[in-house]
Amino acid sequence: MFKHDIGEWQRKDFQILLNGSISLYHKEDILEEDIKWFAKHGYVISEINLQEVQTEEEFHSLIKQCLNFPSYYGENLNALGDCIFSLEISNESGLLLVFRNFDLFYKKMPSLAYNVLNILEINSRRLMLTDRRLITFAHSNKLDLDIPPIGACSVMWNNREWLKNGANS
Repeated sequence: MFKHDIGEWQRKDFQILLNGSISLYHKEDILEEDIKWFAKHGYVISEINLQEVQTEEEFHSLIKQCLNFPSYYGENLNALGDCIFSLEISNESGLLLVFRNFDLFYKKMPSLAYNVLNILEINSRRLMLTDRRLITFAHSNKLDLDIPPIGACSVMWNNREWLKNGANS
C-alpha cells in the first residue's frame, strides 16, 4: 500500500498506477531503466518475448511457464484471469510483467492481445484491493501502436438491488 506522502507520489509505480497498470514503451533504454528501478524497489520481474508467438496456444504456454501457473491452468482467457488473481505477489513490492515485442503479437492476434491486456488491467485493480501490485510493460518496436482503452468498468447496481431491478425491467 502506498503512503499518503508526496515522496510516495513521485515513485514510478505510483505514477504508472495513476493512469492504469499498463504502460507502453518504445525506446529500449527507457524500458531498461524503468525495469531496473522496479528491480531495485523489490519487484519480481517476469519477461515474455512475444516475437515468435504464432498461436493462442503458444501464448498460453509461455505465460504459464513465465508466471509458474499450476498444472491445471486451462490455457484460455478465463483461466488466465483466475490464475493472475491467484498469483502469490509480495505485498512489500509487486510483480512487473514485461512483454517484449508486444506490437508483433498485437499485429498477428489483435483480439487476443487486447483481451490479455484487459485481463491484466482488471486484475491489477482487483489485486490492489488485497495489497498486491501488478504492473505490465508492453514494448513496441513501432511508435504507431494504438490500443483501444482497456479496463473499463460498468456502473453497477449495488449487491442487494441488482437482481430486483434486473427482474423488474
